[in-house]
Amino acid sequence: MRSSTTLLLLCLFTSVVSLNVYVGSLNTGIWIYKQNDDGRLTYVSNPEKTSSGFLALSGNNLYATGAGDQYVAYSLTDGGTGLKRLNSLPGHDGQECWTTHVSVHPNGRFIFGANYKDGSFVSFSLNSDGSLKQRTFLSTPGVGSHGDQTSQHRQDGPHAHMIVTSPDPNFVIGMDLGADRIWTWSFNQSTGEMKQFGRFKAPLGSGPRHIAFSPNGTFAYVVDEIGRTVLVLAFKAGKFAQVQKLPSLDTDQQNDASISAGEIRMHPSGKFVYVTNRNGPSNNIGVFAVDQSSGKLTGVQWVWSHGGSPRGMNVDPTGKFLYVANENANDQGQNLFAFSVDQNTGKLTLLEGYSTGGSGSDVEFGK
Repeated sequence: MRSSTTLLLLCLFTSVVSLNVYVGSLNTGIWIYKQNDDGRLTYVSNPEKTSSGFLALSGNNLYATGAGDQYVAYSLTDGGTGLKRLNSLPGHDGQECWTTHVSVHPNGRFIFGANYKDGSFVSFSLNSDGSLKQRTFLSTPGVGSHGDQTSQHRQDGPHAHMIVTSPDPNFVIGMDLGADRIWTWSFNQSTGEMKQFGRFKAPLGSGPRHIAFSPNGTFAYVVDEIGRTVLVLAFKAGKFAQVQKLPSLDTDQQNDASISAGEIRMHPSGKFVYVTNRNGPSNNIGVFAVDQSSGKLTGVQWVWSHGGSPRGMNVDPTGKFLYVANENANDQGQNLFAFSVDQNTGKLTLLEGYSTGGSGSDVEFGK
């Protein structure tokens, strides 16, 4: 018979490893699921119903890009299964900017945002309860590269698509799809001051969209939306150097300009990289194996995302499961899908599908 102490420890361990899964949607808000031991999901709630494209979690807070060009702060309630809206601040006062990405600095005192339409990057300081205090940074460093020959708008000007802290918390990295640039700022962790430190010139017309770093911080992996390519970059002291460029697609689809790449994620082990490809004849997740010494990638598998336009995707902290959020549902109305991950090859196997009642744009995890 187990002692009361043993039972208590088991309960505590269960509460720690049981994850809440948060899904952002551009038209139906924020959805919360509970992850089961087998990777399948149980629906919990849809506490926010306004547009919430991208999400970020820190401690007891969740942040979202919101409707009306806002960044929105929430506190988590009921063990993370509910939300309480704290406040919101505009991405760019008096100017339409299209808030498209949000992240939190590891020190939990600042958030960063990327505004797609006007190409600006922002940061905000936070109050002790996690609410937004004030904007501390606003910059539009890029200009349109005009390298995209298939569209008149994706590179007509700068279009900021992502901003994150680098593995070195003294640097912040911004992805500018419209300018074909990856920007680096030095970051003062005490004051929040950001100063431009460097810029990496991506291939003309590639459209760098999102970035993921290796666990040891020595390599960065960039998905190029327009070029449908993946860049492998060495990263050191805030500087990037190209190591490899390869297609995000399998051989038979590489020249199809109707396809665009979307999300990129690194497996927690550092052994695999995952990329989504959207639209046209391709709605898939590309699986790539990582050479641990060179950082270079080799394609392993391209698996159907089971919906249309897989915009958001993430691997859970255990590395056992991957979840992909499609903008368009399949014939059964499902747009969110759970996959198991083979720990030896990185290959994916479908587990189950779910519906967020509309589009899906991001997947994040919290305890």
